[in-house]
Amino acid sequence: MQALHCERRAWLAANHPELGAPNSRGLELRLLQGQQIGRIAHQLFPGGSFPGGLNDADRATATIELLKNKAPIYEGVFLAKNCSARVDILTPNEAGWTLVEVKSSTRVKPEHIQDIAFQAWVAKESGVTIQKFAVAHINSGFRLRAELDDPWEFFEVVDVTSDVMAVLAELPIYDYCHQEIPPNDTRFFPVIGQEQIDALRARGQVTIEQVEDIDRLTAVQSRAIKAANEKKTVVDEKLKKVLSRFSYPLAFVDFEAFSSGIPILPGSKPYQAIPFQWSVHLVQGPGQHTSHEGFLHKGMNDPRDRFVETLELATRSANGIVHYSPYELQLLKGMAEDGVPGAGSLYNRFAEKSLDLLKIIRENVYDINFQSSFSLKVVLASLLPGLDYSGLAVQDGDSAAAAYLAFFTGSLSREEAEQTLSDLEKYCKYD
Repeated sequence: MQALHCERRAWLAANHPELGAPNSRGLELRLLQGQQIGRIAHQLFPGGSFPGGLNDADRATATIELLKNKAPIYEGVFLAKNCSARVDILTPNEAGWTLVEVKSSTRVKPEHIQDIAFQAWVAKESGVTIQKFAVAHINSGFRLRAELDDPWEFFEVVDVTSDVMAVLAELPIYDYCHQEIPPNDTRFFPVIGQEQIDALRARGQVTIEQVEDIDRLTAVQSRAIKAANEKKTVVDEKLKKVLSRFSYPLAFVDFEAFSSGIPILPGSKPYQAIPFQWSVHLVQGPGQHTSHEGFLHKGMNDPRDRFVETLELATRSANGIVHYSPYELQLLKGMAEDGVPGAGSLYNRFAEKSLDLLKIIRENVYDINFQSSFSLKVVLASLLPGLDYSGLAVQDGDSAAAAYLAFFTGSLSREEAEQTLSDLEKYCKYD
C-alpha cells in the first residue's frame, strides 16, 4: 500500500527497512491495538486456522493448503510477481471465498478499498480468485458493559464487493514522490485543491511566487504569496487589535488525553478521548511573574472527575483562556455530555473567555515554512527556530497518549511507570 503514495518509499521499506525512522510510541500503540482488534475479529468467524511457517513463502504455501479445508483462515499470505499480500480473514461462502479486511477505524475509507483490491489482485495472480469482499470496522455506537463478549456488537461488517471490483482493473500508483519539495512549491499553496494545483503547474506556476490569475484569493493565500516574495514572515496589521482583546490574568492551557479502540472505562466508546493531564501557565500581566500548575492522574480509576475539579481551581482567576485549536474546549464539552461533575460550567467559562491562538495565527500570520500547515509544532519551528521538542523523551500527543495508556493499563514496571509520569509532566509543561 505504500506504493500508492510513493513507489520509492515502498521499495526502500522492502529492501532497506533500516533507513526508516523508528516507530513512535503512538505508532507502537496503534499497532498493538490493531493486533488486539484483529484477534477479536477472528471471533466473528470462529473455527479458523493460521498458516504456519517461518517466512512469507512458507505461509503462502500453507495458505494454499488450508484453502482445501473450506474453513476460515486468519492472516493468510499470497505471493505473486514480487508482491506479497497478507489477508486478515478469508471465510468460505456459497460461491467460494469472502475476504474480510479488519480495520480499527469506525467507517470504511477509500484507502481500505484500494488495500483490499491489491490483496485480491495478488491472490488472483497466485491462482486464487476471491468472490466477495468486506470491511469489518469498529462500531462507533458500541458501549462497553462489564466485558466485550459479543464481537458482532463491537464490529460492523460492510460488504464492499462492488467497490473493490471497480478498482481491480487498475490499481492506482502515484508517478512521483513528494520528497525534497521546497517550501515555496505550489503543492504547499494553502487552501487549494489538487485539481487547482495541477492547473497552476500546467501553466508553469510551480512556485508560490509565480502564482497569478487565481480568482478571489483568500487572505491566507495572499499572505502566502507575500511571504514567498518577501522571504520573511508576514504579519497582518490587524493582529495588534486582536491582541488588544487579551485581558490579564491569562491562563495558557494544554490538555492531554488517551483513547483506545477497545474501550477501557465502563460506559466509554471506541476511541473516546479520556483527558488525563493538564498544564496551566498563569500570566498576571506583561512582563510579570508567570506561575505554573499541572495535573497528571496517577491512579487507575477514571481520571476525569479530578481533572475537572483541579482545573477549575487553577483557572478560576483567569480573565482569558489561551489555547491552541478547539481541542481543549472539545474535551471539556465531551466530559460535560458524559455527566462529569462540574464539566458543563467549566466548559461554559472556557468558551466565554476563549482565545484560540490557532485561529489568531491562521487569520493573521504566514511563513513560507508553514508549508500550508498551522500545526503547533510547525508554527513553533518556523517562527521560533531552535525551540523544539527534540530534548524531550515524549515529543508529541500521540506518544504522550501511548505512554500514559501503558501506565494506566499496568503494562509498566514500577521504575518504568515513575519515569513515564516524569516524562509526561515535562512534555505537557513544555507544550
